[in-house]
Amino acid sequence: MRTLAFFREFNPGQRKQFHKLLSHALRGPLIGVNGYLDFLLKDYAGTLTKNQRKCIGRAREAGLILQKVIGDFIDLMVFELELVRPYRRKVSLSRVLTHSQAKFAGIAESLDVHLGISLQEGIETRGDERYLSVFLDKMLSLMVNDARSGDEVHVALSFRRNKNLRLCYQGRRGMPERLADYLSSRSAFDSKENLFSFLLLEYLAEFIGCKIVKKVESANQGHVLIRFR
Repeated sequence: MRTLAFFREFNPGQRKQFHKLLSHALRGPLIGVNGYLDFLLKDYAGTLTKNQRKCIGRAREAGLILQKVIGDFIDLMVFELELVRPYRRKVSLSRVLTHSQAKFAGIAESLDVHLGISLQEGIETRGDERYLSVFLDKMLSLMVNDARSGDEVHVALSFRRNKNLRLCYQGRRGMPERLADYLSSRSAFDSKENLFSFLLLEYLAEFIGCKIVKKVESANQGHVLIRFR
């Protein structure tokens, strides 16, 4: 963070160049390594022994985790280096949410997870539609991607006193570890394994102008309430 504070002293063009070089230096080699491991696992370089496949498979799993961490870190730098400014205009929350839900419908079906959605039409907010979409995609990813077979994810958008978006998770045998970590942590810094991922959600929430309220209701159930201004 001290390095980033130093780079904020430079002009926007220099900061963008730094971000581009950082992305190229960190993402590029790792994507190449993961791609080569995939190449080996598909036996394109010859048939692997059981032990070789096990070792390369573990390296591939670690590589994917590292690739995600680096991706979240680099995305976080977009906000930390002040490379973007919010473009605020009227946005249909129901339309953006419908598009996000459609992206995860196939994943939910493949995992045998029920993804329900109920919308109150005509609810609008002022914000940056692009980053609102990114924020909702990441929230649904948190709920759906690690879900267990038979679990339920329900998304409800309603307007009472506030514009509220509620994402609920109902599990049969507990909640996914990453989701439980997010719901139980008071801030991103309470989590060691998911620090950059959770920090990115906090930055995005502030950027689009909303407040997040999290709650663990039981070992099997929890929700995220997103309040738009």
